[in-house]
Amino acid sequence: MIEEKQAAPGGNTVTKVVERLFGRSNSTVPSQPTGELARYNETIQTVREVMLRHVIEPNPANYDLVYRHVIAHEPRLEEAMERLIRSGYASGTLSFSSAQGGVSESAIDNIVEDAQKHLVAIEAMIKKSTTDAKGFGDALEGSAAKFSNNDPDSSLQSLISVTKAMIEKTRAAENELRLRSKAMTDLKMSLNEAQVQADTDALTGLSNRRAFERMLGAGGARAMMSGKPMSLAICDIDHFKKFNDTYGHDVGDRVLRFVSSVLLENCGRRGAVSRHGGEEFVVIFEETTPEMAYEIIDAARRDLCERNFVNKDTDESIGNISFSAGVAVLGGTGDVGHLLRSADRSLYKAKADGRNCVVMAPQG
Repeated sequence: MIEEKQAAPGGNTVTKVVERLFGRSNSTVPSQPTGELARYNETIQTVREVMLRHVIEPNPANYDLVYRHVIAHEPRLEEAMERLIRSGYASGTLSFSSAQGGVSESAIDNIVEDAQKHLVAIEAMIKKSTTDAKGFGDALEGSAAKFSNNDPDSSLQSLISVTKAMIEKTRAAENELRLRSKAMTDLKMSLNEAQVQADTDALTGLSNRRAFERMLGAGGARAMMSGKPMSLAICDIDHFKKFNDTYGHDVGDRVLRFVSSVLLENCGRRGAVSRHGGEEFVVIFEETTPEMAYEIIDAARRDLCERNFVNKDTDESIGNISFSAGVAVLGGTGDVGHLLRSADRSLYKAKADGRNCVVMAPQG
């Protein structure tokens, strides 16, 4: 159980610093902001309230952890969050992993270091082989000179000797190169696995935001080259905070996995499904008109609504789950940032229209 730490009466230095950074509750931000501004304001206020309530120093590492735990709902950050709350005023950064099984920077550093060692060894072996080959060439030239000086027996023995030596050195170099080649192949596999882990959301198994942004940029470039449409859908689970507050984060995590599986089942053949963060998912539809993307996403929405979610720990029926979505198409300028903002605005219009619906952004 996380125990709340109350701020000292009358305020304190840390609280004042936080309020200077985040502003007081009666800030100049509009009381009823809409669209993207509403989401930004809600995120800032939520993180601010948690940091003030637990008297957490507002340095970047602490803000990052609070955001990832409270807003992005990344799994297995509870222990790191509890340590942060216990430390309270501590200014030091915390060391924590974003998800169990995720690749760490130290692991990548070790792979790179090993690769560099093998490359240095291979370079040294190549230099030595070059030197040996030059020595062999010089020895052959000397033997040829002896032949020309009418000393065939001596030159033949010398030729046999240097040839045997060169054969042994060549075999040793081949064995060394074979071992180094295998080690480099293993390192390449490790790097590939690390890349997959770095691009995968640990909770749902979908591509994460980092991978999505790379796919969006590459897809936009392909769309501009081919002249074919690329559409984007942003989906947000309705009332997700209520699931977490009512049933706990474990059930919330199951809801996220459940929705991700439905989206993958309905959209996986035509689009690339990713988790964008928190309860938000994105789907990139290459060579797909916004009308077609709308139909696919709306079919996924209807499929989700027809399923009944049960808490397997208690066999309690939680009922139906729904999501709202916004769909947009890449414009003629190829600006993927504008595409993302257009889909985001349509998503918030879907929320404003009562949720559990899909809204397509205006074209042109």
